[in-house]
Amino acid sequence: MAEIKKGQQLLDRVRRQSYQDTSDRFSQRYSNACFDLDANTISSFRAYKERGKANDYVGVSTFVEKSESEVPCYTNYFDLKNGVILDYSNFKDADQSLDQSSKALPNSEIFWHQYQSATEYKGLSLSDSGITKIVGYNITEDKTLEVIGRYVKENEAQIFMKGSNEYFALLGTPSSSGKAYLLEQHFGNQEIKAIEVRRETRPRDADILIYHIGDKERTVASGS
Repeated sequence: MAEIKKGQQLLDRVRRQSYQDTSDRFSQRYSNACFDLDANTISSFRAYKERGKANDYVGVSTFVEKSESEVPCYTNYFDLKNGVILDYSNFKDADQSLDQSSKALPNSEIFWHQYQSATEYKGLSLSDSGITKIVGYNITEDKTLEVIGRYVKENEAQIFMKGSNEYFALLGTPSSSGKAYLLEQHFGNQEIKAIEVRRETRPRDADILIYHIGDKERTVASGS
């Protein structure tokens, strides 16, 4: 099907695309604000089976500098101890509409600069941490929901391993592509090993996607 091929093409494109540093573009357009999480927020994460303690998490909100809006376009949560990113609230369309003088950065770069802010806030270095899991909450993007509904029934949960048709179909959705770019461009030795879909979680605002991250398999050159 078309969505399977789209995911396969995305993975190939991610591997081939060269990376250009976005630090200057980020600092000109955005600002990050880090904060500790309160008990109520942590309680809501636990409802989704995320068991981290409150002091393990850092919240990072990203604001558009030239906008007068006090509402961030992006807010995500980082458990650096356990390598978990909670993909919580990301509105690129709102970002672009608030400042049309320059182009909004891809979500993968927003995640990267938030990740750097979180490590600095916790007094860590980037080499101290890696990613084990990315949890996508409140999936509302239409194309992504369409693909989810095609492969997983309501009130069910399934895990699709790398290489399966379902894996590639989900990888090619707008909700997933940024994660592939984030890993390839900033955590080059890591990749998405499996994509888990949860449609059975209660209470639930929307479906949940969990990206299980692991080290890439090393290619061993054959001897002559």
